[in-house]
Amino acid sequence: MNFKYLRALYGLKDAALAAMDSPFMTALVDLMHFIETNWEMLVADIETGRI
Repeated sequence: MNFKYLRALYGLKDAALAAMDSPFMTALVDLMHFIETNWEMLVADIETGRI
């Protein structure tokens, strides 16, 4: 498990999340790429409540 996974998981679980911010645009692009390539795992973990 890594920090990107946790940021993506909890960010996707939070229905009240309205925006994401980062001092560097590359961090957001990297997170979006992580979500894009690992969306099936993230969705399964959200559905089952698994971390």
